[in-house]
Amino acid sequence: MKHRYLFSEIPNDDEGWSLIESMQKYFNSEGYKLRIRGQYLDHSKLEEGESWRNFQDGQPINKSKCLRLYFDRR
Repeated sequence: MKHRYLFSEIPNDDEGWSLIESMQKYFNSEGYKLRIRGQYLDHSKLEEGESWRNFQDGQPINKSKCLRLYFDRR
């Protein structure tokens, strides 16, 4: 199965989360699964001593500049 994302570079702020919540309200969850992943590490949110090396398998959403939405067919 190939992973496909339809939306990327959604800002990780109130406006971006408002968009995601609106989409989830009308989302066809019977046919698709929605996954939210972080995109672009936000260096201003890193704690002292943290770097990209701590997140080689993908950074947490709270340390991301943007969000990406994946839609997987069930």
